[in-house]
Amino acid sequence: MNDDTLSPPFAPPRWLKIAISIAVVVHLWAVVAEPIRFSTRGPGGPSPAASIFRAPVGRYVDFLYLSHGYAFFAPDPGPSHLVEASWTDADGQPQTETFPDRTNQWPRLLYHRHFMLTEFLHNLHEPQSLPPDVPRDSVIFREWRSGRDRYEMIRDGFANHLQHVHGGSAVQIDRVEHRMPGIPEFIEEQIDLEHERLYLTLPDGLPAFDGIAP
Repeated sequence: MNDDTLSPPFAPPRWLKIAISIAVVVHLWAVVAEPIRFSTRGPGGPSPAASIFRAPVGRYVDFLYLSHGYAFFAPDPGPSHLVEASWTDADGQPQTETFPDRTNQWPRLLYHRHFMLTEFLHNLHEPQSLPPDVPRDSVIFREWRSGRDRYEMIRDGFANHLQHVHGGSAVQIDRVEHRMPGIPEFIEEQIDLEHERLYLTLPDGLPAFDGIAP
C-alpha cells in the first residue's frame, strides 16, 4: 500500500489541547473540593482554607450538584433502626424475625428497601400516651392523635403482611435501635459492630407514665 494514499493522523490544534486540559483540571478540582471542605468541617463551620480552595469552582460544584450526599453516612451516621416481628406459629412455637437483614435480603437494593421501611416506621413513631394534663381539644393532642393513628396504620400494615406470609398468631412489631459503638468500646474493647449490647428495643410509650392512652 502506498503511504501517500493514507490520511494524515488527526492532530488537534494546540489551543484545543490546552482547553481540554484546563477543563479536566477544573473538573477534578471540583470533584475533590467539596469532600475536602466537608471533611474539614468543625463546630465553627468548614475550614477557611478549604473554603478558599473550593470558592473558584463553587458555582460549578453547585451546578453539577457535586455537593450532595456527603452528610448521609458520614462522619456520624447515627443509630439505625430495625423492626423485630414476633409471633407464634401453627405448632405453637414462638418465632422472631428481624429486618433489615443483609443475609436474607439480597441483592443489596432489596436490603436497602427494607432498611428504608424500618427507618420510615421509626420516623413516624408517636408515643402511646400523652401527659394527662394535655387537653383533648388542644393542637398538641390533635397532632399527636393524627401522628399516632398514622404510625399504628403503618405498623399494623407490617404486622398483617407478615402474618399473611408466615401464618400463626397475630404479629407483634417492636422497634429496635442499633447504635454505633463509642470510641472507648471500639478502640479499647474492640467490640464487634453487631454486639448485642449495641441493640436496644425501644418502648412504644413513656415508661412509668400515666398518660392519656390512645
